[in-house]
Amino acid sequence: MSASYKAAVLAINSLTKAGAVVLGLSALLIAAGWHEVTIYYAQLGASWAVQLYSPGMLMTAGLLNIAMLATTSYVALIILIRSDYSEQKLQVFAQACMGLGFVLGTATLHTQDLISHEILIGGLVLFSRCIFTMGVGMSFAALVRRIRDDGLEWNEKHLGLMVAWLYFGIVMSALPQAQYTAKRDSSLERSALANVKIKDEDGVWRLLAAGDKLILMQIQEGHASIFKVIQPETAEWISKDKSLK
Repeated sequence: MSASYKAAVLAINSLTKAGAVVLGLSALLIAAGWHEVTIYYAQLGASWAVQLYSPGMLMTAGLLNIAMLATTSYVALIILIRSDYSEQKLQVFAQACMGLGFVLGTATLHTQDLISHEILIGGLVLFSRCIFTMGVGMSFAALVRRIRDDGLEWNEKHLGLMVAWLYFGIVMSALPQAQYTAKRDSSLERSALANVKIKDEDGVWRLLAAGDKLILMQIQEGHASIFKVIQPETAEWISKDKSLK
């Protein structure tokens, strides 16, 4: 077998593995983004809008979630490898973080109407998400450490367990953030969405998402919001300036 043939086989194997990693990461990003926007639009009352999201838009929406999970898992794994912390201690700490993050996030969601500072509310929700994600990452790292220390071979059962745990982290960590953002964006006073003026129409809409089409919402205080999907060229202007009418 010639050296050039071996090099070609090695290159093909490397490309195959790299392709599998890219596909796996893309699938995780899409899953994370799908859950994020599904919760968000369900809270707004427009679950159908998720169908208008392209894979690229879903991947962008899930980027923060996956980045947080990956970072916390990596840091926790480094701590496990370089310290005397046992897998059991880390699991206890991980469960405490997940519990604290869930309680803090839920409490903030139910008391946000009593807090006057938007930055404080958003900060508490994000902080609770970070704590919860840290717990998921630590638990994930502890599982990897146990498999390694026990000298076990990776199999479909381990892979399935890890995917299920990642899926749990993706779903649960997105819940409070998406619910908070939806409630904020559906408020006339609190909404941070850009204003959109449609050509030859009165009134101003709020921009929910922009892709091949624009997904718009018109906030109705005390009533259900109205939604509309338009072509980008139909918009007369888009601005963050709330004084524009």
